[in-house]
Amino acid sequence: MLAPPEFDFIGLEYVLDAESSKPFIEGYKTVLTVPDLSCVRRSYRFLYRIMGVQGSVDLAKWFAQPVLF
Repeated sequence: MLAPPEFDFIGLEYVLDAESSKPFIEGYKTVLTVPDLSCVRRSYRFLYRIMGVQGSVDLAKWFAQPVLF
């Protein structure tokens, strides 16, 4: 394992929308429990931002992404 599943889920919040996240969650739940991101969301979002995962995005806009998980 390279990173905790929470880190992957933070990344998914940037590439999925509310509609497409529903079937993903249903499928994931058949194998594992969806992790609770509430304790790590802000710090992991910041880490994703400084890594430049989605390019250069305004920090306020980056943190304003919808919460999907």
